Amino acid sequence: AKRYGAYWSTRLETFGSDRAFRPMTLSGALRDEVGDMVQYSVFQILPHTDRSGRAIIWFNLGQRRFDKLSEERESRVLFYLYHVLCADTSDPEIRR
Repeated sequence: AKRYGAYWSTRLETFGSDRAFRPMTLSGALRDEVGDMVQYSVFQILPHTDRSGRAIIWFNLGQRRFDKLSEERESRVLFYLYHVLCADTSDPEIRR
């Protein structure tokens, strides 16, 4: 119960009350960040895993553009990526 509460507290803090309760999808809570996510590609989930089978998130710090993608917006993108990695990736709704 504590982890579930911490998840929702972090989600509310990261997205604000206007978007925290939208679906955690590219067309939902991340709708405003999609264009910048694609254009700047600061964070990417690599197609291969480490030796233990864990996903790898690559941070391309050379792509950071604070004038276009603020730390707040980067936090939303990173939260989404963690959400996708923890979710059932066989659900096609997750990546929309």
